[in-house]
Amino acid sequence: MKLGLSFLFLGNASANYMFHTQGEFECKATCDLNRVCQFWTFDNRETEDGKRRHECHHHHIHASINLIKNQPNFRCGSMSEPLSQRSHECRFQYSTDLPSARYIQTTSKVECDKIGSMCKECDGAQWYRYHDVEVDGEEGKEKIPGHCSIRFKQELL
Repeated sequence: MKLGLSFLFLGNASANYMFHTQGEFECKATCDLNRVCQFWTFDNRETEDGKRRHECHHHHIHASINLIKNQPNFRCGSMSEPLSQRSHECRFQYSTDLPSARYIQTTSKVECDKIGSMCKECDGAQWYRYHDVEVDGEEGKEKIPGHCSIRFKQELL
């Protein structure tokens, strides 16, 4: 099934974050809006220069999962939990993450715009009903339905 799904298996390291959000609630909300995101992790560890990471990771259902509990400065959850219980002091460790912000799929422009507004380093978003996207390591392009292309302040994905 090539239509927008084969890209899910391209990412290989859990260091791939989607973008930075203000907090765990925005990270969870962006996962809710991304129809290929079933699990999320918010990494707010301190960096070497004393700042916080604010990294929002989106994970898909086909990734191998390890849930690591009692992780300070991490929050995580899944789309299957009740809204009131969807944030825990934990992190998901996966063999694959959704590789980057160019792999966001929404059902509408409104949802895409909401994601763009919650991304700290973004300068908006563009929604495409069908979008031809070049896939790293493969020839040709892949047609992604409901593609939400995030515009970063320094570049456009």
